[in-house]
Amino acid sequence: MQQTHNIILIGFMGSGKSAVGRALAGRLRWRHRDTDTEIESEAGCTIADLFLAEGEAAFRHRETATLVRLLSEITYEQTILSTGGGTPLQPENAALLKQMGTVIWLQASLEAIWVRVGPNLASRPLLAAYQDNPQARIESLLTERTPLYAAVADFALDTSIYARPMEAANQILSLLDR
Repeated sequence: MQQTHNIILIGFMGSGKSAVGRALAGRLRWRHRDTDTEIESEAGCTIADLFLAEGEAAFRHRETATLVRLLSEITYEQTILSTGGGTPLQPENAALLKQMGTVIWLQASLEAIWVRVGPNLASRPLLAAYQDNPQARIESLLTERTPLYAAVADFALDTSIYARPMEAANQILSLLDR
């Protein structure tokens, strides 16, 4: 694998950022960090509760503050960073992610995302209010976010075709070897 100081995973909810991040970190024996986990730990509540209590704009501010903190903490580490699905949407976040390391965009088909997130709609703040047609909401968000993910990513990988996170992690390592 070519020298990289950190690997940053971005992508839509259900694309496998956390699961693949853990697998990749285990494979490389690097540290794994997750922005959503960091935010929940700092706030003392779930992301869903934060969205309810503070709204999306305040949550996005927390994301930026978390990235600023993590940038200084992981500069000299070898870290896999899994981000929240909306993290790269803010221009300042996109710039921070690029500074942190190699950005890998995990993609997944609409069908794969639905299989992965459908059973847990209540824990997905951007889908919870769309119980009548969450698939249409997913499709709309994907359409909106795809160009933003593409603009930040150094590489892209479709995780829909992998049965296990380690398979996707191995493919990331192959991408980085090229």
